[in-house]
Amino acid sequence: MRDAGRLRLGVLCSGGALFNVGCGAGSDGVTMSNHAGVALVPLDSVLLAENDTSYVGRPIRMIVDPLDGSLYVTDPFSRRIYRFGRDGSPVRGYGRPGRGPGEFNSIFGVVVVDDSTVAAPSVDPSAMHLFDRRTGQVRRSFPLPSIVLGTGQAVVGRDTVWLPARSFEENSSFLVWHRASDSTRLLGSIPAEYERSREAGGMFHIVRGSTTLAHAGQSVLVGWAGSDAVERFDLSGRRIERIEIPRVRRRGVPPYAQEWIDRGRRGPLRSFTQMAELHSEMRPFVRLSNGLFAFTHHDLRILEDHGPSPATIFGAVLRGALRRRRLRVCRRVGACRTRSGSQGGVPRRYAVRAGPADRGR
Repeated sequence: MRDAGRLRLGVLCSGGALFNVGCGAGSDGVTMSNHAGVALVPLDSVLLAENDTSYVGRPIRMIVDPLDGSLYVTDPFSRRIYRFGRDGSPVRGYGRPGRGPGEFNSIFGVVVVDDSTVAAPSVDPSAMHLFDRRTGQVRRSFPLPSIVLGTGQAVVGRDTVWLPARSFEENSSFLVWHRASDSTRLLGSIPAEYERSREAGGMFHIVRGSTTLAHAGQSVLVGWAGSDAVERFDLSGRRIERIEIPRVRRRGVPPYAQEWIDRGRRGPLRSFTQMAELHSEMRPFVRLSNGLFAFTHHDLRILEDHGPSPATIFGAVLRGALRRRRLRVCRRVGACRTRSGSQGGVPRRYAVRAGPADRGR
């Protein structure tokens, strides 16, 4: 058995905010406190033990099981979900590579639905896969609308599950899954700066398109990686207000961020480092025990820059998907699908490799 890197349970961030939504709030239903943000410090770490059947190649998301405190880690490298005990010992895996029931071509989020069910959405094809929490066996799968999943955690309600998921075609920013019928609805709307980027054929809405979500009573809070604001929606998906986040102890998002990133190397940003360090990014909401909702809004510092900007490469490829019915931009290397409406991948000459290291500060 081999030891993996440490999984941090606490993080040191440059900024944060607290929201109180619902009873006791102001006339608009939302009050903001502590504009300067809260100070977060490392609490503990768990050393994950790996073996031949649970090797985490690229951990991208982690949630804590509310029932026993075990840790679920999603890994797009192996296209599986790994579950570890609180002591870091492997418990079991969920799913496998593929495109069928219980299989992942890509994976990001996971949610513990109840004491017997773990669910995880996949992209390409878009589907929701349900697994037995105790055995890891797949129970069933059902199709989802064409979406791009956000970075935040799903929220489990009494009969519904709320997921951060954007769809520019449907102008929506989150998805509601009704568990009894396995039906879904796309709700919310896209911020104006993301619509401008899409209409201009830019890449800001792609590389800064991650969303995070929190569900509170009669409100849904949605944040975006490239925004200095949190948007509040009612349960029908109607935008109620946009709550600006004061720039304190961090860069924030300057008004020219969308334009500069959309211009890529034709503009003032000449490297991935400059693009990544241009502005602060929003990360997932967390519901605190006192009923408040917290999120982090932090700066990045790139420790190493490994050559050409991945964002610029993706932007060059995806521009074809935005402007053409059928992709032509990288047919010569055979990496792009030509199915109508699809979004192509990275040309083969850009091999997948370890990306630049980044760290919140």
